[in-house]
Amino acid sequence: MTTANEQFETALASFLQKLELYKSDEKKRIAPNLNPDTLEVKRGSKYIRVFFNNGSQSFCYCFVEIETGKLYKPATYKAPAKHARGSIYGENQLEGCTPYGMAYLK
Repeated sequence: MTTANEQFETALASFLQKLELYKSDEKKRIAPNLNPDTLEVKRGSKYIRVFFNNGSQSFCYCFVEIETGKLYKPATYKAPAKHARGSIYGENQLEGCTPYGMAYLK
């Protein structure tokens, strides 16, 4: 039997792998001569910040709430926006994701 922490780590790893592939495919499509952005993850007490680094700068892509697995658009570099845009537990983990960041609310 798996614990909630193991389920979270499995879902997070799956989400990050899909996100990295999605971003690299898009970058190959629009700029085939450039290197793909590298994925970086920083863990906090409540959120995990997901960054992409293009070699010259780093930008915050999204926040993952550790307790619920919800995905949030960054409001600032260090804080998420109020409303969730998706979930790492969802059937489509990349729902709410765009090549440039989390989608705006509709």
